[in-house]
This record gives sequence, C-alpha cells and structure tokens, in this order.
Amino acid sequence: MSKSKVIKFVEGFCLFIFVMLVSLVILQVFFRYVAKTSVPWTEEIARVLYIWLVFIGVAIVEAENAQIRTTYLLEKLPLKVRYVLEVIINILSIVFLIIFFVGSIKMLRESWIYMLGSIPWMSGGVIYIPAVIGAPLAAWYLIKQVINFNKNIDSGERRGEG
Repeated sequence: MSKSKVIKFVEGFCLFIFVMLVSLVILQVFFRYVAKTSVPWTEEIARVLYIWLVFIGVAIVEAENAQIRTTYLLEKLPLKVRYVLEVIINILSIVFLIIFFVGSIKMLRESWIYMLGSIPWMSGGVIYIPAVIGAPLAAWYLIKQVINFNKNIDSGERRGEG
C-alpha cells in the first residue's frame, strides 16, 4: 500500500521535529557540562517539540495501523466477530479523538494569552496546536480503517473465512 502525500508530509515534519529535538538535547548537554552554564529555553523548547512529535505522530501510527496491541485472542474469533469488535474499538477511539479535539481547541483558546516561562515571546498555546492537528488526522485514518475492515470482511467471506 503506497503512502498518501499527507502521511509523507507528516512523516517528514515529524522527522524534522525529531532532529530539532535531538539537537536541542545535545545543546543542553553541551551548555550544562562543557560551558558550565544553564540555558533554560533549550529544555522548554525540547518539551514543546516532544509534545508536537507525539500528537502529530499519532496520525502516522493510525495511518499505518502500527499501534502496539495483543491480538492473540482476537485472531481466535470468527472473522465477523473480529470485524465487529474492531469497528467498536475504532468508533470508541474516534469518539475519544473528537472529545480530545474539542478540549484541545478550548485549551488553545484559554492558554494563548499566557507565555512560556523561559521563552516570553512564545505562547503557551503552542502546546495544544499539535492536538488540534493530530486528532482529526488520526480520526480520519481510523475511519479509513473501518472502511477497509468492511472490504476485508467481504473478501474474507468470498474466500470462505467467515
């Protein structure tokens, strides 16, 4: 299955964030142990980048269906039961992501007026932007998974697996 342009962009963006995060951590170590000085903004930006990496990266995980899970018992169930359980789990995940998205928008609005401690020019709202971006993307890919489950069950029934 080829990756969509959106996921390729998100992967590239996450790679960029990761490289910046590692660079900042190396910079922190340099300043602390070589230059013998503390630079608090590196730690705060690293924390913000980590939050961005996690919440944007969740879209990649859902697009590739790569989350960690134990499927031993699920695979022992008949195909139709497995399909129903997968759909229920995905619908509950989508509901969670919708609630998370709405809460993120509220927190973004409320925290935008507050600035980060060691970076007085950066709004605290930047912490919630990746959730506003990542939650709808992840929900979209969960919806696509439900649609693909439906296609898989139809082809499984034709092969006599149901």
